[in-house]
Amino acid sequence: MRRPVTIGRVRGQAIESESGHLWITVHPSYLLRLPDEPSRQRKFVRFVKDLEGAKALLASRGKRTS
Repeated sequence: MRRPVTIGRVRGQAIESESGHLWITVHPSYLLRLPDEPSRQRKFVRFVKDLEGAKALLASRGKRTS
């Protein structure tokens, strides 16, 4: 039996699944629900880094990223 994966533990990483690699990050609506502007700014910066990591992974595999 597989153990559950928590987003906090694997965020910003690729994990392998039966259908291929998955890039883990938060849903964009999470950013909109944050209670204050400083939190939104910090989490947005991290979200952008997550997306940059996904782009780098695709680029390293020879996929088009733009």
